[in-house]
Amino acid sequence: MSFQIRQAKEVDYENLRGLWLQFIQDPDGSDLNIVPCEENARRWINFVKKVIENGEGEILVATSEEKLLGYIFYSCSSPLILRENRCVIYDLYVVPEFRGKGIGSELLKKALERIRSRGFKQVRIGVLSQNARALNLYEKFGFKEVLKTLVLNL
Repeated sequence: MSFQIRQAKEVDYENLRGLWLQFIQDPDGSDLNIVPCEENARRWINFVKKVIENGEGEILVATSEEKLLGYIFYSCSSPLILRENRCVIYDLYVVPEFRGKGIGSELLKKALERIRSRGFKQVRIGVLSQNARALNLYEKFGFKEVLKTLVLNL
C-alpha cells in the first residue's frame, strides 16, 4: 500500500475530528476516560489549532488518495522552565484496517525528524501498559520507560 506523510491542512480538521473520536473510543489505544461527544471534539480541535498557530507543534497525517489513514499530534511547549526542552506526543493513531502496514512507524519517524530539526532533545509519549503493539513500536525507536502512572478507582 502506498501512502504519503504530510502536514495537516485546515481542510483536514473535520476528518481529523472523526479520527480523534475513533481514537478515544479504541480500547487498544485509549483509557476510554474521555467522553466521545461533539463538545470534546470541538475542544480538541481548538487545542490543536492553538498549538499549531503558536508554532508549538503540529499534526502530521498519513494519506492515500486523500483518505486519512492516521495521524500524529505533538506539542513542544511548556509553561515551566525545563532543564531539557522536550516535546510531548499526545496522539498517534492509525485506523484499525490500516494497521500493520508501517503507517505508525512512518508517522513517528517523520515527527521525530521534525522535532530533532527544531533542536529538541527529548520526546515523551504516554501509552497504555497493555498496548503491546504501541509499546513495541516505541521501543523500536529507542523510547524507554521512565515514569509510571498509578490509578486508584474510588
